[in-house]
Amino acid sequence: MSRGQGAAGRLTVFEEELEASSLAVVADLHVEANRADLASIGRAMAKRGIGALAIAGDLYHKLHRPLSTSSLTDLLKWALARLMLPPGASVIYTPALFSHDPIVREKVATEVGGLSVKVLPGAARLKLPCGLSACVAHGDFLLKNGLMAGLLELTSLALARYPLLEALLRRELRARPGEWAFMGHTHLPLLDEGLRVANPGPWLNPAPLGPRGYMLVARPAGDGLKVHLLKALP
Repeated sequence: MSRGQGAAGRLTVFEEELEASSLAVVADLHVEANRADLASIGRAMAKRGIGALAIAGDLYHKLHRPLSTSSLTDLLKWALARLMLPPGASVIYTPALFSHDPIVREKVATEVGGLSVKVLPGAARLKLPCGLSACVAHGDFLLKNGLMAGLLELTSLALARYPLLEALLRRELRARPGEWAFMGHTHLPLLDEGLRVANPGPWLNPAPLGPRGYMLVARPAGDGLKVHLLKALP
């Protein structure tokens, strides 16, 4: 259920309520250029009883052009079939804004193969039934070039052990105290519990920046969300 949207600087932030009690996050799948076993994502969700998946951009590789809603739905059906998600799962997809993903001007809500899918051109604040929430975006609005973003992140981590772009995302989205912020784009998996930021990294890794095949899993624990970085690809 949508509860409206707001703006964080240049970015629209969509407020969405989830019915699932836990959330998985992946990014940078680049499906049409990727021979990896993407069904590992669905198997990992089913094994752990996870009912919602956020895709933090770069679901596609070379589809950065405007599409009709029907064409977008057809492409979602094809791409999501490769993930083999659990029946009835909900999907939140925040496309990359400047490359790779289709150009989407407004929110699209559709059903694809028994999955509830929402395409949100910007960022999403996802609220779980327990009342806790997390923010998700691809992150390319911070720095358009993905390779440059990855190199900047590597430098920041090496020199200061600081996830610079994820920290900037928190600020740009005006993340609330205790709220996590998740992004993709850099192709570098990381999790910082102190800053409450995380990145699942890529499933396709054309540049040797980091390992691939991880997903984030967020579940309520006490008065906050507990987030794990899980290796899903065998």
